[in-house]
Amino acid sequence: MGRTGTRLDGWGAPAEGGGTVSPWQLIEHVSDRDLEFLWPRHADHFRRDPRLLVVALDAPDLFARLAGDREALVKVSPFVLFSVMLRQAIRDLRQARFTVERAGLRQKVAVFDAAQVHTFLQKNPDIVDYLSQVLASFTHVYSGSTWQRTKRGWRRQRFSELDLRSMEALEAEASEEDRFYLDRRMGEVALFLLGVFPDAVLRPRLRGMGAAELEVVGALRYGRAATHPLAARTGTAGLLSTVSEGFRWARKALNYMTDRYLYPFRAEWFPAT
Repeated sequence: MGRTGTRLDGWGAPAEGGGTVSPWQLIEHVSDRDLEFLWPRHADHFRRDPRLLVVALDAPDLFARLAGDREALVKVSPFVLFSVMLRQAIRDLRQARFTVERAGLRQKVAVFDAAQVHTFLQKNPDIVDYLSQVLASFTHVYSGSTWQRTKRGWRRQRFSELDLRSMEALEAEASEEDRFYLDRRMGEVALFLLGVFPDAVLRPRLRGMGAAELEVVGALRYGRAATHPLAARTGTAGLLSTVSEGFRWARKALNYMTDRYLYPFRAEWFPAT
């Protein structure tokens, strides 16, 4: 889905909030159809007491319901689907000894760091909901064009958020406020590509950056966003700092979720990637 313009505050997770997410904020990300799936014939209970939503999303049998019924995957929103998967990852990682690391296009190695990934997912109470929002935001790709001043006059410059090189080109004309949203979104793009499509990242020509460079860029951009004045004003500084410092663990959490649950229908949710 393409869009034009340079307003960057619409990219990714909501700009406002992002401190400790209350149930009343969380319920804004789910639809009536989601609520009906979570508790058939009692969806109105969630609206009256959103705290029930947290209990419903944490229920272990919810993942089993989704995994056992492929048609159920189209009954819930991307946010709910990814939220359930990440919560299942936390449960599975509690018992796991190792994760799998890609050493090449066809080579994988076991790394005994499951405990660190599990710890990261529980380090900040908002991390799972934030990562779920980030993943959901990439089910539609943001793209557009801007006009940039050059030595030969104004030039129309197209961009896609999945192309970090073109995103970097936006910085020259970005306002100080937009730089916050741009840094945050570039961090999210790097995390998404490394976490959900690591096989594509291993082919640098497809994205213009290799895996090692993407990991550095992702952590750097999150760090810059965390120290921007807008991060403090919107209550996102702590969360963004957590992801910046633990970028590798955030990436590995998404790798784990993708390999175990998402891979068979990954392209259905992210067709433009």
